[in-house]
Amino acid sequence: MNGIINLLKPSNMSSNQALGHVKRIMQLKKAGHSGTLDPEAAGVLPVFLGKATRLVEYAMDGEKEYIAEVHFGIQTDTQDAQGRVVRQSFHRVEEQDVRLYLQQLPGEHLQTPPMYSAIKQNGVPLYAMARKGVDTEIPQRKITIYETEFLACTGDQRFLFRVVCSKGTYVRTLCQDMGTALHTCAHLSFLLRTRTGGFSIAQSITLQELAQAAQEQRLATCLTDPSFALKALPICLLRPAAHERVIHGKEIRNCDLLVPDAVAPGTICQMRIGRVLYGTGQRTSQGVDVHKMLWEGKS
Repeated sequence: MNGIINLLKPSNMSSNQALGHVKRIMQLKKAGHSGTLDPEAAGVLPVFLGKATRLVEYAMDGEKEYIAEVHFGIQTDTQDAQGRVVRQSFHRVEEQDVRLYLQQLPGEHLQTPPMYSAIKQNGVPLYAMARKGVDTEIPQRKITIYETEFLACTGDQRFLFRVVCSKGTYVRTLCQDMGTALHTCAHLSFLLRTRTGGFSIAQSITLQELAQAAQEQRLATCLTDPSFALKALPICLLRPAAHERVIHGKEIRNCDLLVPDAVAPGTICQMRIGRVLYGTGQRTSQGVDVHKMLWEGKS
């Protein structure tokens, strides 16, 4: 079975645990998810099945959208509500302060990832170092904040907001940095991922719904076509005569393309003959270098 499950991961479950549930429900061995969600966070977690696992890297590169709650006055070692309190502040933050900060946030930033994260240094996850008390310098990363929106005051020194950001952005760190910028401290107290790439929470499915579909033998209705993960990529249309060349991994030349100038050299693209997706490749000045093959027909 090849396809994608747009899973709504529950809170208090790791992404790998959620993946394990999907594999058991669907009785599959080959599956993978795109973009880890913290165990306490809920939201969209696309799960790729069968040959669709080859496309995970493309889905991970898309924009992410989150609904988050920041809690001012308390800082934790993990930057979220599950961590140990390391600092407290009685400086009060007003709603207009949060609104103004969020309005000014869109743009490129350098962000230092949290110590409690799955990022590896010399092959060792940072969270493993943190648990052993090992201190290490973490290189900053360039991130982009595309949109922000103030949503509500949800309690004493608690505010809900929406953020659209690039791959690799830690919303936990955004909250902690917000506290520093507003002359206090803060942590992330709630997180819901509402979109990753083209996968939205509106079209997601819960584990319970997936299990019910399995009982009713209608799992196929829960699958998203693998090509959906590539919707942001431009299309290189191949001539029908290129069929044999592409399925046997031979060089795709400019003469094999219907519209050679449609995609600029250096661009990652979909390779299609008509409406049929054969895989992905990178456009070159001579043709297309094949990256991933998905075609399953008979030659």
